[in-house]
Amino acid sequence: MPLQPLKPRRAPAWLAATGRELAGCARAQRGISLVIVLVLIGAMALASAASLRASAGSLQLLRVRSMQQLALEQAQLALHYCEAQLRLASPARNPALADAALPLTLPTAMAWPVAAHWQSGAIGVPLVLAAPSASPAPGLKPASCLVERQLLEGDPVGVPIYIVTARGLSPDHSADASTGMTRSSAAVWLQSAVLIADGQVRARSHKRIVNPPLR
Repeated sequence: MPLQPLKPRRAPAWLAATGRELAGCARAQRGISLVIVLVLIGAMALASAASLRASAGSLQLLRVRSMQQLALEQAQLALHYCEAQLRLASPARNPALADAALPLTLPTAMAWPVAAHWQSGAIGVPLVLAAPSASPAPGLKPASCLVERQLLEGDPVGVPIYIVTARGLSPDHSADASTGMTRSSAAVWLQSAVLIADGQVRARSHKRIVNPPLR
C-alpha cells in the first residue's frame, strides 16, 4: 500500500496566541530599549556640557589668578625700585626721584589718589629690572611708582617721610585714557611709608591698597 504524504497540521490556537504575544512583547521591549538609549544619550550630553562649562570656568579662574599674580609682582618690583633709589643720596638718584622733584604733601591732601599725578609724575620701572635674565615678556607693562614727601609734625630738623605708592599692571590690562581707571584685567596697588636718614631706613611700614581710587 503506497504511503500517503502527511498533511500539515494547524498549530493549536493557544500556541498561535502565545506567538503573537511574544512578538508583541519583543516589539514593546525594543521600544523601551530605544527610549532608554535616548535618555542615556541625553544625560551623557548634558553631563559633557556641564563638564565643559566647569573646565572653561576653571581655566578662566586660573587666568584671572595668574594676571593678579603678575600684577602683584610688578607692584612689588616698583616698590622695591623706588625705595632703593630713595636710599641713595639725592644727586645719585633717578632725577625724577630727587628730593627737589618730589611733591611735599599733607596726610589730608596726598598726591597718589589723583589720576593726573600718575599721568605726569609716576616713575616707570625699567623693563630690564622685571626680567634681568631674559628679554621682557611680550605685552609686559612697566610697573610704576609715585613718591611724595611729608614732614614729621613737631620735627625741627624737617626730616621727611617718603610715601611710596606702587602700581603693578597685568599684561592685558587696559585703562581709560582720560581717568586712568582700569577697564579690564588686574591692577595691584602697594604703599609704604619710609623714614630714611643718612642713607639708612630708620622706619618703614607698608600695606596693600585694596580699594584705590583708580582701579
